[in-house]
Amino acid sequence: MKETVLTILRVVLSVIVLVVGTLISFAILHHFPSINFLVNTGVGIAAAMTFYQAFPLIFKTQREVQTVSPDLAYGAKARAAYIKSKASVGRPFNGINLVSLSFDRKGFKEVVREPQFIKWKDEAGDTVSQEFFALPPNLPFPLEDIDSLRQAYQQLATKDGVGLVSLEVQTIAGIKCVEWIFKCPRASRGMDYFGGIIVPRSDFSFGINMFCEEGSPTGLRDSLVSAKLRRDNPDVDVRAHWFFDPYNPNNRQGVLVNLSESEEYDEDFYFHPLSRLRHFLRVTLPNTMRLDGRVLEAATF
Repeated sequence: MKETVLTILRVVLSVIVLVVGTLISFAILHHFPSINFLVNTGVGIAAAMTFYQAFPLIFKTQREVQTVSPDLAYGAKARAAYIKSKASVGRPFNGINLVSLSFDRKGFKEVVREPQFIKWKDEAGDTVSQEFFALPPNLPFPLEDIDSLRQAYQQLATKDGVGLVSLEVQTIAGIKCVEWIFKCPRASRGMDYFGGIIVPRSDFSFGINMFCEEGSPTGLRDSLVSAKLRRDNPDVDVRAHWFFDPYNPNNRQGVLVNLSESEEYDEDFYFHPLSRLRHFLRVTLPNTMRLDGRVLEAATF
């Protein structure tokens, strides 16, 4: 629905630009009759077409924020409604707030800061966001029940048209955190990857999310890994095993993981969006995340 509204708005504003441009063109012709009419009109049309093409960029940042929203990781609409009803996002809890958690952000520039949300962006276009929720986490299962958590996230991913790459529980700064990674097919070609960690405590939680776009050329990692596997395993039909569900071998539906997305290839393709995302989640955060003492002393989830 939102995309439809944006498309309509895009067309309407482009028409307005064209009309205004045409009126300005006639005004210019009236005062400067020596100017070629076709050239002047062409400039007006070109301005409208340029605006039409550039319009989506105006909303790109907003779409990224929506894509990386923790709603997906926290329980989608149910959690969003709960958070809204409690007005708890960003509200301090016993002196603990958004900035009670920090990590290395070298290379990232702050682009958005609100009481409940901070967002950074680097030169590659990757975005990182941080949020604080002053309410108990509504994770559907205990962290010890990793299989049920993975199943729940897989169902959520399938429903939203994305693929679950991985879901793990890792210990960072002495606290058990949920690490999740999803892949999302782009409208044209390629794949975007987004993931994050949930830092849950009994009465509050933090969310750190990262969004990485696949730039051109797309499919390079897939092609090279596929060629390597075929070369190293001439008697194996690589195509038959290329796509798979990492947690349910019987599932062949939805957006599946492929063999090239295995972590073992991250070092060879360090520039790939999935490699950048995993490095942030599994190297940067575990090694640099710092928590306020009150967070460490708070009751566990």
